[in-house]
This record gives sequence, C-alpha cells and structure tokens, in this order.
Amino acid sequence: MLRDLLAGGQPLGLYGPILAAVLRICTHPKIFRPPADPQTVFPFLESIRGHTRSVEIGPGSRHWSIFQDLVCSLALRGGDVTDAWFAALALEHDCEWWTADSGFSRFPGLRLRLL
Repeated sequence: MLRDLLAGGQPLGLYGPILAAVLRICTHPKIFRPPADPQTVFPFLESIRGHTRSVEIGPGSRHWSIFQDLVCSLALRGGDVTDAWFAALALEHDCEWWTADSGFSRFPGLRLRLL
C-alpha cells in the first residue's frame, strides 16, 4: 500500500496533523501490542517526508468555506467534523484521499482510494 503510494507519479501531499495521528496510532497500546516505540515511528515518517514527491500542504483560502459547506450540508456532528476538515483539505488541493475509513465516501466530490 505505501509502496504503491510512493511509486506513483503524483505529488504526495502531507499534512502535519495526519503525520501526528500516524504516530499516535502506532504508539497506542490499545491498538498495537506491543505498541511501536516513537523512535521507530519517526524514521518511518521522516522517510515519507523526505521523499522527492512529498509536498507539505495545509488549509488555504478556500478551506474554511469547503469545510463549512461539508459540515452543514451533511449535518455532521462530533467526530465526523474532523473527517470533514480532512476531506475539505483534500478537496481544496484536488488530492486523492487514501484511507481505510469508508466513511469518507459520504463527502461529495472527494476522490477516494480505500485501502
């Protein structure tokens, strides 16, 4: 899966909070037994950040309006609001969103690759 992502020809958009979430998940003792050590995860994340096609992205001038539209049009609440934030980021930058969470399919216009 990661190999496929890195082997493609498209830029690889990276967003700091997503990288932090990878660290959170990999080191979480209720998800992995034993959980990964941060000193093991950081080199992995650095290898992705250092890839020649990696590009740091973040919310731009259209992000808030896209986010607001998704939340209001889909009547989102709670944890779904965070998903809308990420979906808006991908929509604003015209990114394909790679995820194992099929719930992202509810966002109209989001190009989605389910892992």
